[in-house]
Amino acid sequence: MGVGRPVSGRPAHHGAQRSAARSGRGQAAHRQGVTILVGTDTLPGGPRYHDELGLLVRAGLSPAEVLRAATLSAARFSGKDGRFGSIAPGKAADIVLMGADPLADIGATRNIRGLVFAGHHYARGDLQALNDFTRAQINHPANWAKILWGFITSPSASE
Repeated sequence: MGVGRPVSGRPAHHGAQRSAARSGRGQAAHRQGVTILVGTDTLPGGPRYHDELGLLVRAGLSPAEVLRAATLSAARFSGKDGRFGSIAPGKAADIVLMGADPLADIGATRNIRGLVFAGHHYARGDLQALNDFTRAQINHPANWAKILWGFITSPSASE
């Protein structure tokens, strides 16, 4: 899944994700013990990340399983679950504050009201300013050149 030619400007994996969501293969793989992680290789990543959360729910995972895939499972996969991925004494307490319950509706992850990151609270307005800055940086030609250079010089590009 996920290999192919982009259609209509969408990432190559987009159609495969939609197909998996319709067929339930994602749920079947998850039930068989396949580790499901959440992530995106598109820019800007934020909106696509939320899209992927919804696709995984449509594929049959519960919102709790999807949130676990985005947090604890990702931290375990990267070997950083001793510090990240869950809330516990001694761990980094980075918390997204939402205006609705994502366990009832995974779409609530788009309703971000604030963030506690590295011990600092960021209100919605602060996050919007950061989002605007990030979007401006994404669209700057110098940054596209850096991304392209990274792909060209990647060891996987020579395979």
